[in-house]
Amino acid sequence: MNRKHAIKHIPLKRVAAGLCSLVLFVQLSGCQQGETSSSTSDSKESTVSTGGDNVESGKNIWQNAAEAAMKDVLQNFWYQDVENGHLIKTDHGLPMAEERQQGMMWEHATMVFVLETYADMTGSEEAKKRLAAQWQYTLSEFNEEKRTGLFGREPNIAADDAGWGAMAFMAFYRATGDIQALKSAGELVNGAYDHWAVNGDIAQGMYYNDERRFVCTASAASMCAGLDFYIEAQKSDSAYLKELGNTVLEKTKKLYGWMTDQMQRNGKKVYANNTITVDCDDKLFWMCVDVDEQTGSILPQGYSRPMDIREAGSVSSLFGNMAMGIVNAKLFHITGETLYCERAVEIAKALTASSSYNINGCFLNDRDAWANGSFVGAWVKEVLTLDGITAAEIDMITNTAASIQKNCRTDKGYYRAEWLGGNAWTKATQSMATPTVPEQIMTTANTVHFIVAAGLAEAKNLF
Repeated sequence: MNRKHAIKHIPLKRVAAGLCSLVLFVQLSGCQQGETSSSTSDSKESTVSTGGDNVESGKNIWQNAAEAAMKDVLQNFWYQDVENGHLIKTDHGLPMAEERQQGMMWEHATMVFVLETYADMTGSEEAKKRLAAQWQYTLSEFNEEKRTGLFGREPNIAADDAGWGAMAFMAFYRATGDIQALKSAGELVNGAYDHWAVNGDIAQGMYYNDERRFVCTASAASMCAGLDFYIEAQKSDSAYLKELGNTVLEKTKKLYGWMTDQMQRNGKKVYANNTITVDCDDKLFWMCVDVDEQTGSILPQGYSRPMDIREAGSVSSLFGNMAMGIVNAKLFHITGETLYCERAVEIAKALTASSSYNINGCFLNDRDAWANGSFVGAWVKEVLTLDGITAAEIDMITNTAASIQKNCRTDKGYYRAEWLGGNAWTKATQSMATPTVPEQIMTTANTVHFIVAAGLAEAKNLF
């Protein structure tokens, strides 16, 4: 996404003791001298006000809540009627004149994910018609070159932009069966892999953008879309799509292997050409890892402050962790290998166990408010249905939805980014060129998606 603060870090002094530590090794006369640095954490002050106590008991509570939230969404973000309309045109997420050209696909994609989760919850033909109408609008606004290429430029400025677009194309395909949507998804993912592959080899990571400086877990959006594309391509009659599906699957597995090895915090790892060791075992993922093509150096951003996970800034990300859990779940369904299932469940339990992400039973909206809810529908469908998932993991969805109900809706039916109350996102971004405000389609989409996902979980009888 084209936003500076999406990759910004703000130092935090607290580091949890006993969980993660930093070891800096200095080469001296052929010997290694290690110095371990860690500090005890202050107890977290909590001013969180969650909405769990205010949710009425009864039947279909969350499905009804999702219906109400979708009324807000459609009132504020849908243009014209069901079959011939589309999501309102946006510039940096805010409404713009209908006669202007839509520049970016990813802004709309965030709400497409909500529409698909709602369609999954209800089985509604109207919801599917809206997805179909949005696909036709997308075809009219974005030609084939824009849908599947122009990497480093609008609408695929960065790897996550391409990933969100590909995920939206797969949602359109599932709603319409239009082979053009399937083809667009596969070609977009494959092209993005090739364009941003480190040293031309996706097994060495996927750069975030054309600066070619760091790898980001946002690349998991392309991985999710790529695996979905593979599954559907194998069902098609097209030899081209089947072959492309196999290619995308192999590249996805290679990128998955690198990200799991280098970005998951699952024990002691040596970075920066064997000069820095980081010992962290919370099973979460770093948000970004610097990768130098010239020297081969790899180093997580924020490696010295691994517990710097908070609202409006984090060395990890809720959406990145969810996405990697979903990737594991998809690989499990494709391969049948139980290791992938175990890893998906492990990530879900890690988020629940994290004192940074689990705030009084609700998820923290750490980084990024324009992405953190994008995967929650797939999280419910593909991760929370796995063997080994418990009520604790499922409750995180409904508790977060309840807190959002209490804290986030504005009088005009937009939804703020502060899921737990307060004004952290508003304060942190108010001086930026594009601050986070509820009137943005992606701010509301990522927040309201939790309410709709809670409805989907209820519809699937997960609780």
